[in-house]
Amino acid sequence: MSDATDPVLDAAKATVTAFTTAAASGEEAAARNACTDAGWQDGDSPVRGLYMQSHKKGLVLDLMGSPRKLGTRAAQWVVLSHPSRPKPLGDLWVLLEDDDGWRIVGATKLRPHVGLFLWGHLAGALSIADMERSADGDRWAEGVLKSLQAGEVPALAEGTDLLQSRLKPDNVTVATLRSVSVPEIHRAGVGFRFTTPDDDLGYDVWLILDTATREFPVVHATEFLGIEPLFFGIDVNWPQEDPNHPGRALSGIENPTDPEGGRIVLEELLRKVLVAAGADPQGIPEDDPRAEQIGQIFAALRRMAPRPGEDPTAPPVPTDPDAPMPLQLAPEAQQQVMAALEAIQAKAGTDTDGRPPSQEFLQDHGAVLVSSIFSALFRDMNPKAIQLTIPEPAPPRADGTPGGKRATIDPAALLGEIFPADPEE
Repeated sequence: MSDATDPVLDAAKATVTAFTTAAASGEEAAARNACTDAGWQDGDSPVRGLYMQSHKKGLVLDLMGSPRKLGTRAAQWVVLSHPSRPKPLGDLWVLLEDDDGWRIVGATKLRPHVGLFLWGHLAGALSIADMERSADGDRWAEGVLKSLQAGEVPALAEGTDLLQSRLKPDNVTVATLRSVSVPEIHRAGVGFRFTTPDDDLGYDVWLILDTATREFPVVHATEFLGIEPLFFGIDVNWPQEDPNHPGRALSGIENPTDPEGGRIVLEELLRKVLVAAGADPQGIPEDDPRAEQIGQIFAALRRMAPRPGEDPTAPPVPTDPDAPMPLQLAPEAQQQVMAALEAIQAKAGTDTDGRPPSQEFLQDHGAVLVSSIFSALFRDMNPKAIQLTIPEPAPPRADGTPGGKRATIDPAALLGEIFPADPEE
């Protein structure tokens, strides 16, 4: 009896079982029939290679547990062993898609690759040769190349010692290699080749960049570029399919690259701030000067991930108040947002006399929330770090006392004037 309780999971597991059985008996046609064309031969870890190693070296492929599934994608954990070895040799994941039947589309040893495959953001077969160049990485590498050609190694978070060791020989020549990019995980690889008159083959140094931040920090350095170095430091929250809603992940497990999920969370967090500050978007009259500005802010969020038939200018609707923080926020921004939100919630919980938290308190922490959210949200669209929030005096209170300060967002800067007119400026 199968340990998979779902007939769909049974069917996916049966496909992998058919492949492993064919590999053990050397039936190449049967093994290939369990795969798509790309799954069989494409990528840097082709399934065909797994078949050949299994058949020629006598490897045993044991399926562990039920497949992980989300929608029409699944991943089956496989452990590799040999009858003469007392311990397993390693493990990997066989990746499948359901298109009128489950077929194998790739294999990987990298857990983040599996997670992003299940979320639908990466293919089952990945190949360095097929990756697009990184324009940002190429521009970043130009500055490093100039330093290296001058005999100097720039200060980097990683790779300085490796670059320095390759500059030691006399008459060394440095050139850049073709960059690669995996935009789904904000990673780019830039390479440098060091040659001498006596060694025209030379040595390579690859630097892996985190392109999610403006500074492009180096997170890893290696002499040989493969798929694994590009995933260095990447952690992905795996989906767990909701048994009551096939094709959807359980709530609380967030898709790290889903713009609609991030948009929903940001909409709700911004709405909470506005409500706490006395500017509920659903309660502001149309003639209130704040209404248009708030509408433009929410419209900007909706343009991140428009839904079919949606009017970007419609008033925001309440969303899930328990939605998690979006993973695409930078860690420092997420810490600021959470601290400010917790301060507001704690203050609201201590007002037992029925009075709301002081306007000044909400304005101070609300400004931190709004600034952190939008700075993080638009950091990739704001290369010159133009200030998006504008501190200004708040209107006087009803009793005539000063209203303190508030931070507003300039829609012109936010929506239309954050790109330089000339890329060379």
